[in-house]
Amino acid sequence: MNEDLTFDRNAVLSYLLDRFGLPSSLFDDYNFYATEKGKVFLGPRRSISRPDKIVSIGLLCFRMDNAIKPTTNLLQIVGNHITKNRVELDQKNAEKYLLGNDLILDKSFLSNVSDGYVLMVYKDHSLGCGLLRGTVIKNQLPKAKRLDVKYW
Repeated sequence: MNEDLTFDRNAVLSYLLDRFGLPSSLFDDYNFYATEKGKVFLGPRRSISRPDKIVSIGLLCFRMDNAIKPTTNLLQIVGNHITKNRVELDQKNAEKYLLGNDLILDKSFLSNVSDGYVLMVYKDHSLGCGLLRGTVIKNQLPKAKRLDVKYW
């Protein structure tokens, strides 16, 4: 992990509130577990009797290097609670996003969002993570989650 960015629960909770409007109370029953390689997992608050046998302890929710990067899994799970930095897509752009393409969006799609990580949404379905810079969204959807969806 970058020496300048060590894991701090309060900093992560503050980021989630500031960036996505997620209240810290949503995570009261969970702990964050950080690895030396900058991965942060969300897992049970209870103690673990054999930590030497654990490969991962829950849901990978962040990667931390020079910044906090939320995972698609986290955003999909808490998406219904996210009130800030949600990009509502139309059908055409949702299909492009699900294929793994980056998007160049009209500013009408980008009201009430700011540069940085955003939740991509189609009809109240949390699709995943994107990285917004201006009017360009760099697709952050993992290759294993990409779909070729067609609507008739």
